[in-house]
Amino acid sequence: MYLCFILIPVIALLIWLFFVCIKTGRIDKKKSCWLLALGVIVCFVLYSLYCPYAKTVIPAIIFISLIAYIVMMLKV
Repeated sequence: MYLCFILIPVIALLIWLFFVCIKTGRIDKKKSCWLLALGVIVCFVLYSLYCPYAKTVIPAIIFISLIAYIVMMLKV
């Protein structure tokens, strides 16, 4: 059960770091930025397997990350 509470900040941190890679333009140069996206996918899979309320939280996380992506791109 504690895994659910640990995965939420980990997913948020990985999504934020991935957006920073996109904004700084390092996404094409470094493969480590693509590993961040893979980490987000793995965390989402773990979250959907181990957390009973994942069907309601995962769409909310995706929606919030889309808003964060739009805000980061508008700050250019």
